[in-house]
Amino acid sequence: MKRTLTKYSAWVEGLGVLRRGPSKMRLALARIRAQYGELQLRLGALLLDQSVMVRVFGWDPDVEGY
Repeated sequence: MKRTLTKYSAWVEGLGVLRRGPSKMRLALARIRAQYGELQLRLGALLLDQSVMVRVFGWDPDVEGY
């Protein structure tokens, strides 16, 4: 009786996920850029204090969002 594999082993599937991961992240970033052109400002709003964002960049996270 010939035995065939119908599913990949877990580590082979894991390698596929790792290979596809960066592509998925690039697609996600492209979607975010298309939706929110100000990606860097939104990232800065997550990392910096609100007063710094308003004073330096004129970007208020409470008004514009994160």
